[in-house]
Amino acid sequence: MHPASAATARIVRCSIPLPARMLQTAFEIRSCCSPWSALRAMARSPHSRNKCYRNIRYDELDDKDPAMPTTAAWIIEARDWDDPRGVGLRTSQRAELDERYGCDDHEPGPLPSAADVSVFLMAFGPDGEALGCGALRELDESSAEVKRMYVVPESRGSGVAAALLAALEDAASAHGWTTVKLETGVAQPDAIRFYEREGYHRIPRFGHYADWDISVCYAKSLA
Repeated sequence: MHPASAATARIVRCSIPLPARMLQTAFEIRSCCSPWSALRAMARSPHSRNKCYRNIRYDELDDKDPAMPTTAAWIIEARDWDDPRGVGLRTSQRAELDERYGCDDHEPGPLPSAADVSVFLMAFGPDGEALGCGALRELDESSAEVKRMYVVPESRGSGVAAALLAALEDAASAHGWTTVKLETGVAQPDAIRFYEREGYHRIPRFGHYADWDISVCYAKSLA
């Protein structure tokens, strides 16, 4: 085994059994891939298209932000929309965006709710602390929209956002959606860089965002 493979093989650990073929994927990542890329490759494995995202624990050797710890561990779980810690994360996100945009009027259309959100995932640290969240809301029979994607500031750069997004994409595929869309904004250059790095391409503003000048919209095909 190449020396890098030993580190790569630590990318994913699961609290539930995984097919041997999926575990083998970790050893097939070549040394030219960063651990970040290896994490995404594991998440995209065709052998992971099940409900594993509900109890997956990821260990990533972060090569993106040297200020972050060299290892990060978290658990991603499906939770109810009204989970108190999820409400807290979404409240923090709203406060941050209000500050960035200088107002509280920066999201057109109906706000996501328990009535229209199909999937709500949360990421937790090793001590149970809530690190981030993300949701999916159906747009039509073939597409869903990412909503309330948020990671607490102290965990940004750790890779937890990429893991959350990968889990949301797996959930979208499990629901039969072949396209994921999302909206971010001109005051969120960090989010724009993140989504472009994760393979999303810019599209014309859609739906309620069509006439909203501060919106920046993206899509990604899962087919």
